[in-house]
Amino acid sequence: IHVRRDGGAFFLPYSALILDASGQETVYLWQQGRAVSRPVECLSHMENGYVALSGVSESDLVITNPASVPASGALVQLE
Repeated sequence: IHVRRDGGAFFLPYSALILDASGQETVYLWQQGRAVSRPVECLSHMENGYVALSGVSESDLVITNPASVPASGALVQLE
């Protein structure tokens, strides 16, 4: 999905967010055919997702099924 901006924050669906090994909230972004992990800072939980203050930008393509990504840097295809 494309990241949706609302004021100074960004909306991310619940399905996009995972916790890494250290407990950091993280998303996978699609970059040139690869999944790249990126830590995010979430401000609050909404009905359909999270409000992120940092870690993503409007031009990012967020992978909404991170469980399907074996590791950061893995090759992925857009569907």
